[in-house]
Amino acid sequence: MLSVWRSLGARPVATAAVLLSIALGTGATAMTYSYARALLFSDPPFRDPDRLVRVETVRGGATGRLSQLEIRDLARDATALEGIAGFRTTQYTAGSGGAPEVAVGTIAGLAWRPALGAADRPPSTPSPLTGRTTSSAAPARR
Repeated sequence: MLSVWRSLGARPVATAAVLLSIALGTGATAMTYSYARALLFSDPPFRDPDRLVRVETVRGGATGRLSQLEIRDLARDATALEGIAGFRTTQYTAGSGGAPEVAVGTIAGLAWRPALGAADRPPSTPSPLTGRTTSSAAPARR
């Protein structure tokens, strides 16, 4: 065993390269496993995912999103649905001075949390990556 330590000390650059390769490989493997576990094997963060449906309109053979008035009418009149929430996913362009950056974002109304069976976010839950979350008790910003 002593000869192993001596040979490692005799070639410090090679030893550092080997240790760095092992560390990077271990880290990449752990990260890949974590992502696969989170995406493939864990339950979604809402109740009854098999009961979720997406409702779209069909106008002239093309599908599209519902208007706010259609969402309101559907929430009022649809008895087969437990909860209804509207959302819109769109692209945003931001930048100053350099090349503009394109980001995809989602805007959702306050009804999406109850519709998914999610309670208001407890204080220990991490905040969203960007933007903010709201609760039904929070005052609306204008």
